Amino acid sequence: MAGVRLNKPPKSSIKLPKTHDEWHSLMVKAMERASKTKDKRLNGMQAALTAGQTEAHLRKLGIICMADVLREFPDTQK
Repeated sequence: MAGVRLNKPPKSSIKLPKTHDEWHSLMVKAMERASKTKDKRLNGMQAALTAGQTEAHLRKLGIICMADVLREFPDTQK
């Protein structure tokens, strides 16, 4: 028997980029973290930025918010 949902599911607290400028900002932050960690994906990120393919490239890397940037490029200093 189907029940009635009394409580709405919680909204996601992750803010996804919607505009080109927001994707560009996320790419710049990701590139800063990649350069700090000396990640080999930095060259591809720079190429995507100059080609205007920031959203597609970040999605390919699995990065859609700042939490993903921190996951992909963690601080190595402790």
